[in-house]
Amino acid sequence: MPLKVYKRPNSETLYVRGTVKGQSIYESTGTADPRQAEEYRAKREAELWQEGIYGKRAVVTLLML
Repeated sequence: MPLKVYKRPNSETLYVRGTVKGQSIYESTGTADPRQAEEYRAKREAELWQEGIYGKRAVVTLLML
């Protein structure tokens, strides 16, 4: 089931909920604006698909002394 935007009854904040590549997601979008919430949903769903295909992205930190 793809991610969908939901509004909880006692909250102005919108949430995304669903399953992507077998991973269940329920996260706050951090906004009450439906347009921004939809952008968050699309970006997060794309991230989860890439993570499911290629694995988690490694973060390299460069420390300059």
